[in-house]
Amino acid sequence: MVEQMKQTKPVIGVSGPNKGGMAAWLFTKRAIIKAGGKPLRIKPHKPVDGSLLDGLILGGGADIDPEHYGEQRETDKPPPSQNHRPLPRKILEFGVYPLLFILRKVLSTKQYNKIDPARDELENNLIRQALKKEIPILGICRGAQLLNIYFGGTLYQNLRQFYQEVPHYYTILPKNSIIITPDTLLSRIMNGKSYQVNALHYQAINKLGRGFQVVARQENGIIQAVENRNHPFMLGVQWHPEYLPLSAKQQSIFTAFVKHAAKHYG
Repeated sequence: MVEQMKQTKPVIGVSGPNKGGMAAWLFTKRAIIKAGGKPLRIKPHKPVDGSLLDGLILGGGADIDPEHYGEQRETDKPPPSQNHRPLPRKILEFGVYPLLFILRKVLSTKQYNKIDPARDELENNLIRQALKKEIPILGICRGAQLLNIYFGGTLYQNLRQFYQEVPHYYTILPKNSIIITPDTLLSRIMNGKSYQVNALHYQAINKLGRGFQVVARQENGIIQAVENRNHPFMLGVQWHPEYLPLSAKQQSIFTAFVKHAAKHYG
């Protein structure tokens, strides 16, 4: 009976790296289960037939090789700004999400300025299979960037120009202000216009890929979310909603995604 119940849940593939990425996987897994889905971890050395999936989540991680969008790698990129904060603020932040801080510190590997060709290949194949089956796709951080590149878009390899007059937050806590475009899939999911999100990126979408539209921006103009108009559910967010487990609005992204995936079950 238990096995039968499990089989009625849509299978959601979640891509990630061979090394590291455990914290992101655990929190994404939690969000999918809470939304009613059955998460399945996918890595380059543990590929999965995309035809078995009812939904695909492309996770965050290492840089995408810029050769995929016709550029050479920039070798002088600065490390992400940590925005030095007073000690009391740091202590307070650690107290808010202690498990999250610990898991990311212990289970993640540093991905700064690295590329992962095997993962690029894996995820491009997964996107191709997902499009063929017409299942929903959600891209998170790197995943949003890869979706855009797959359809011919490009990235800013560093975001220096955007942080001349505003602070560059690099934190798992919701400190970045974004504005969501009305009458979009994302606005309907989150049912609001302005939100605070986290920031674990130093690259972002530049030129949009075919069919994509911007549906959220940061106050300094950085693209924070995109949707593909030619697909019923293809959403990319630059932040990490899985790392905001206390936010019902962030969970609603996974809930809407799994609900849409359930339509493709079987």
